[in-house]
Amino acid sequence: MRLFPTQEVKVRQKERMRIYHKEYMQRPKVKEKTREYNQRPEVKLRRKEYCRRYHEEHKHEVKERVRLVRESYRQQFLSIYGKRCFVCKDEVTISDLSVHHINGDGPGERLIMTQYSILKKVVEHPDLTRYATSHRNCHNHYHHPKTQTDQDKREYYQRPEVKERMRIYRKGYRQRPENKERMRIYHKERNQRPDIKERRRKEREEPEAKKHKAEYDKKRSQRPEIKERRRVQYAAKGQVIDVIKGKVKS
Repeated sequence: MRLFPTQEVKVRQKERMRIYHKEYMQRPKVKEKTREYNQRPEVKLRRKEYCRRYHEEHKHEVKERVRLVRESYRQQFLSIYGKRCFVCKDEVTISDLSVHHINGDGPGERLIMTQYSILKKVVEHPDLTRYATSHRNCHNHYHHPKTQTDQDKREYYQRPEVKERMRIYRKGYRQRPENKERMRIYHKERNQRPDIKERRRKEREEPEAKKHKAEYDKKRSQRPEIKERRRVQYAAKGQVIDVIKGKVKS
């Protein structure tokens, strides 16, 4: 008679296999083979496709999981480094937390690490002589005191070189295929809203808008490509259009 393992035996076997697999993956030969396998182009492509498909199917779950992990790291950061701001000495909340680099090496570290990676690092390897707690606004004002006022920001964005740089960036951003598709879907959904429809209807009924539309239609009708398009459309219907006057002949 064959005896099936009980639930307790299954749990013990699963725990033993987990420990064995963890030790097995730490062997140098296994690490080297795993690294070589992961560097193959087909493996990279397959993993990238799997990650993309998984993220699309579980988008809300992934966002919620990431939010909980980051919130956990922020709570651990406050418990390690304290809740008092390094600049103003007031209490810091999780939503307004910013990591302050006491030695001023934050820009160099952000070039090679993301904000999440820095937060994870300072929690797992605490260093009270290098990092401190601060408010987000206090942190920005501490490192950039000359660009915090609204007047300074307006003057900065009015510079010709800044305007040109922002124009080039926006133009390149709008030309990306994924951004084009996202904006198309957004505007399509936005144009169907009742408040947007009502506002546009009122705008079209204003005298200035009607005058502007009449002038635009008059100039547009004189374009050669528009004339040719209209001629082809009326020809398909069996009608003839007077090219000079722009009217349909009976």
